[in-house]
Amino acid sequence: MRIFIERCREDDIWGMAAKCSYYMLFSFFPLALFTLSVFAGADFLTDTNVLELTLPQFVREMINDVSVAVPQREITVISLVLLAWSVYKSIRALRAGTRKIYQRKISGREVFLGCIITAFGWVLATWGFELYMKLFNNYSALYGQIGLVLGLALWLYVIALIVFISSEVNKNFQKSLHSKQKHDILS
Repeated sequence: MRIFIERCREDDIWGMAAKCSYYMLFSFFPLALFTLSVFAGADFLTDTNVLELTLPQFVREMINDVSVAVPQREITVISLVLLAWSVYKSIRALRAGTRKIYQRKISGREVFLGCIITAFGWVLATWGFELYMKLFNNYSALYGQIGLVLGLALWLYVIALIVFISSEVNKNFQKSLHSKQKHDILS
């Protein structure tokens, strides 16, 4: 475990998660507004449990508040450019982080374990965050509406951290698998 933590420190996963959550925070609201305006009236946004599994309740409520407060208008070129830029920066930060961890190109088969860990980690983090927000809901009395944005930023940081920790676990698993295969070939 100590070696794993040292490798995480060497790969600077905490710094990379902070960078990703920063860009994800900027892309979150434009992406939510874009999705709501494109799929206005679509039942799948409210009828499925996908949002309940992937987003904490306070984030779903925040999206709902924003969608009610912002009138439905046509998508402007400026909003599309802002959305494209912020999503691009988020994806670029995620790619840069995973490339730093793996230090080589990887195949889809090699990242399967990390994807499974990320999916379970995401759901557990969402449930844990909902529990945290329910137990310690005096954040709004102290910070007001900005407390929700701070909560969103913290949740995005935790999600990015889960992605990079899963990548680190996957990398270590692949290294041990390759060394075992080399050992079997040599013996």
